[in-house]
Amino acid sequence: MNTTTLTDKQKSWLQHLDAIEKFDGRLKQYAEVHNLVLQDIYSWKSQLRQKGVIEPAPQSPQKSKPAFAKVQQPKPHGSANFRVEQSGA
Repeated sequence: MNTTTLTDKQKSWLQHLDAIEKFDGRLKQYAEVHNLVLQDIYSWKSQLRQKGVIEPAPQSPQKSKPAFAKVQQPKPHGSANFRVEQSGA
């Protein structure tokens, strides 16, 4: 989408989002300095992303499926090596 077809409010939020990318600090700090609500930042970012004005969110790498290994219990060798004790009866 061409940025000239954006409303003034959309252009304003686009400027904030560009500034946030260059901001050397936390998003919360940027919001406080500019009297913005964090949720509004996320909302406008999502809306402008859906309009194709900003790049889609990067995809996280595909996680590989967990590998399973066959577990084999060792075969017992003759007598068991444990003792059962009962206390206090």
